[in-house]
Amino acid sequence: MIPDTTKELESVIKNDNFILSLKHIKPKKRSRGLVETLVSIDFPGAENKFSLLLDRKTKRVVVQTLEDSRQREQHFTVDVLHDDSLIKSLILAINQSQPAHANLYLNCVAYGMVATPKSMREMYSGMRWPNLEVFHERKYQMEVDGYRDIRAVLSRNECPLPIEKTFDAGFSSDLSSNSLKDDPNIQSQEPYRSVVSSPTRGDIPLVTTLDDFGLINAMNQLINVVNLEVEKCKGQAEAFDKLRRLIEECELCRQRPVAPQVPTCATHPPGCAPGVRCHETPQGPRCGECPSGYIGDGYSCTPGKSCADRPCYPGVECRDTARGYQCGPCPGGFEGNGENCRRRNPCEYNPCAPGTKYPYRH
Repeated sequence: MIPDTTKELESVIKNDNFILSLKHIKPKKRSRGLVETLVSIDFPGAENKFSLLLDRKTKRVVVQTLEDSRQREQHFTVDVLHDDSLIKSLILAINQSQPAHANLYLNCVAYGMVATPKSMREMYSGMRWPNLEVFHERKYQMEVDGYRDIRAVLSRNECPLPIEKTFDAGFSSDLSSNSLKDDPNIQSQEPYRSVVSSPTRGDIPLVTTLDDFGLINAMNQLINVVNLEVEKCKGQAEAFDKLRRLIEECELCRQRPVAPQVPTCATHPPGCAPGVRCHETPQGPRCGECPSGYIGDGYSCTPGKSCADRPCYPGVECRDTARGYQCGPCPGGFEGNGENCRRRNPCEYNPCAPGTKYPYRH
């Protein structure tokens, strides 16, 4: 755990927006081809976790979350990622306003977004005693920004920013209008924009060399292209809606109730005293009798006599209880506490009239 980074993240975890940035991520020679964990944010005592992984083999930056014991994995595709490439800067902009999402900037290039149906703020606030722990390799310099916008962070990482580009509090206006609400499980979008200036396309002439007529034609071509892309997006949205309806109507896809688990001695041991066996009963697992020489209810046993030690008078019924043995009444013609009995002397109760003698014999 990195204490300083943990404190910084804990101070901004409840913000609508914050930014995680890493610098100078060098390829590992010994573990080439393996998935590398860049950042891991754990919420101790809760089944929630947020991890950022680097998979150079498949050219992916993976966002892996554990949400109430359910694991979710999404990724950004980074075509320029190779086994020996150096990552100068990796910036993950977290937006926790609904629909919550995260945006990736790698080496000053934006690579889209992934949805985060359960934000880190919800993971943190939902804990009984909120706390978190941040883990990352110390050789990678990591910074947490909760009070700067993405433009300032990009500038600090020496990313050239075009003058016409503007960023709002939600990191980007085109991101805030994205229809993540329609599908909280959406995977990462295709790279939508580069922060650096893109090269001029050869099929569209420069505006400075056009006359009014050429400018109008260029604008018309651009409008046609935009309209075509809008129609494609509408078609994809309709296809997703149709697929969603099919899944909702599918009988096999519906969740079926899980049969209740019957407790057993193996799954729910009742905590019997040493030497006491557990028994399966219709009411669940129960502890048996205490071993010989001990008394109790099976859950707690203490040294003492039991009926196995024959403490009662011969012929007297003996019963074991949680407090020890218990003797029944003495046999007919005898009196006592059941443990000690003696033959009853009828003359002791003066059954005869005064002056009368009763010939009692032992």
